[in-house]
Amino acid sequence: MKILCIDDDAAMLRILTAELRRDGHEVLSCPLAASALQAALRGEFDVALCDLTLPDIHGLELIRALKMVAPQLPIIALSALDPEPWAEAAKEAGASFFLYKPDGLDALRAELALVEQARALLHVIVADTDRMHAARLAQAFMGSGCHVSIAHSALMVTASLDLPRLPHVLIVDGHLPGAADLVAAAKGRGVTTFVLVPRGENDEPWLRAGASLVVTRPVDADALLAQARFLGASCAAR
Repeated sequence: MKILCIDDDAAMLRILTAELRRDGHEVLSCPLAASALQAALRGEFDVALCDLTLPDIHGLELIRALKMVAPQLPIIALSALDPEPWAEAAKEAGASFFLYKPDGLDALRAELALVEQARALLHVIVADTDRMHAARLAQAFMGSGCHVSIAHSALMVTASLDLPRLPHVLIVDGHLPGAADLVAAAKGRGVTTFVLVPRGENDEPWLRAGASLVVTRPVDADALLAQARFLGASCAAR
């Protein structure tokens, strides 16, 4: 992968760069937020590693700026700061993951493997009658490197299911007109399907129709992403 690595600690930056290159990645190292933003504007990266304590711009502000420049760029926030409350703050800013620096290189490699798996395998369609909710789900999945399409009608989903290259995951609102037919069609084509329903709704009809998972609103996007990685990757591997 092509990695943008941002850390003002010269020793840490040297170690990260050397280890990641040894793992076969292409790495561009930046000690300052300003140079990282310029690099993001000049070219595409597969993932960014961003320290939170930078001398010119706070790491959270840099994460927000990077997501404006490259909305689909997965960002891993790195920090020796207490994960509470910084992990939540980093995710709110747009980071896909928060890595506590003392956890070390093995933890970082594990996070990078998840990003690479999502990039390589997951094409996701979100079909939700609540457009703001659809946008939030799409942002969470794009933030981890997935390719995401938003469909505003059953017709748009049907067209995607008729393409030679099928999506790996379909997330569909149970109240979308024609949703039951979409779930059945997706099952017939081997597409992992998540159905969104309000709290208290019976999930048995959806499971019988072929849904892989019935998800109660409000949706935990991170948990849904973890399920999509597992189920979608399993289907893609078959």
